[in-house]
Amino acid sequence: MSHTRREKLTPVTPESPCPVCAGDHKCSVGDGGLILCGRRDGPVPGFDHRGPSPGDARFHIYRRADAPPPNRSNKPNPSRDWGGIARDYAARFDADARAELRTPRAAA
Repeated sequence: MSHTRREKLTPVTPESPCPVCAGDHKCSVGDGGLILCGRRDGPVPGFDHRGPSPGDARFHIYRRADAPPPNRSNKPNPSRDWGGIARDYAARFDADARAELRTPRAAA
């Protein structure tokens, strides 16, 4: 299972305008490359349009076309001791469990 990291968004300003529409308000830029634009709603040269924001369809999601893919995981998947898990299940599969399933002893 992967976990999507939530980016920290910073509002655009006159000193740091929106890279998509060049606006100085209504848009935000994420620390991982995400751009929420409140003025554009479709393809823009140099950017990948990812569609409307699930939280507010008035904003559209963009990333620079040449940007590396975002880091999708912020939590490593825990390693599993599959041998230990198998031994645990085998230990619980006793004579009563085999009898309940009518499994011959040789099959265990």
